[in-house]
Amino acid sequence: MDSYIERVAAANALAITPFTRHLKRLSGSTLRFLNAAPSPELVATLARLTDTPESALHELTLSRYEVVPKIHNHHRYAARAASAKGWFSLIRTQACPACVGEGQPWASYWRLPWVTACLKHGCLLITRCPGCRVKLRSTRLQGLRAGGFTPLCGNPRATGRVPQCEDDLGTTALTLAGQPVLVQQQVVLAALRGSTVFCHGEPVTGTEYLRRARSIAVLLFHTVAISTATGLPAWAQQVRAEAQARTKERGPRWGVSAPDCPQSRAAVFLIAHQILTGSVGAGRGSLDAWLDLVPPSNEGTRAWAEDHTTTPDAISYLIG
Repeated sequence: MDSYIERVAAANALAITPFTRHLKRLSGSTLRFLNAAPSPELVATLARLTDTPESALHELTLSRYEVVPKIHNHHRYAARAASAKGWFSLIRTQACPACVGEGQPWASYWRLPWVTACLKHGCLLITRCPGCRVKLRSTRLQGLRAGGFTPLCGNPRATGRVPQCEDDLGTTALTLAGQPVLVQQQVVLAALRGSTVFCHGEPVTGTEYLRRARSIAVLLFHTVAISTATGLPAWAQQVRAEAQARTKERGPRWGVSAPDCPQSRAAVFLIAHQILTGSVGAGRGSLDAWLDLVPPSNEGTRAWAEDHTTTPDAISYLIG
């Protein structure tokens, strides 16, 4: 939705700030949850101004995906409830540099951790501007950039009225994704669209596949973050580094906020996909091999595993 509003403003030669003020004044609403579940009044106003069906505008938001929990726009604690459920971004996002450079719209599913690569260009997404090193669309206007629809980053360089980052995202060097990752990403996009996915030879809904993949991924993130084993792959080292940088009082909450690094997520979701699409026995053996890296504890490996995943019921049959 933020990308769409930027394009509408650009098409009408309007600056973003006065245009959004106009939208809020006409609708009597705010931009709250713009990219996830904007208010009906705001959608209706934008639909009237652009002569676009409201249903088409809703397709631009995260609310179109069944795997994203429902957000009640007017509820007092809606933001807190949405953040607690996690695994989607209300403001910040990922992006394919090649798509941005070509002037393509920013996709809504780039905000979901399951999505790690662009199938069109065969590359991994980026989460941070290579210039300012800040997460993409880290603005104070619900992700809208003051510069509008442009390949430039647009992140503010400091607080207050300051120049925006002018790094051209379209010139960012691409990190190519391997073919197995691209195949797995095809399954993810199909699942997001509601297609059936076969897990262990049995058909399950796309949402259930994503639910199980998330549970396995969160468990693996926790496993490599606390393991003292050496010789682990590069993605595991990246997860460890990010775990150390996160809050130390309660430790990283991977089930609320997935790792920032697309390479790490791509590698882990590929492992989760292989566990889910092979035989139950093979999947259980693969997961057990990773859980063997967990330091011994009084509660036992199974109890530890069930405590460190998002929905233990989804993958309990795999935890030995």
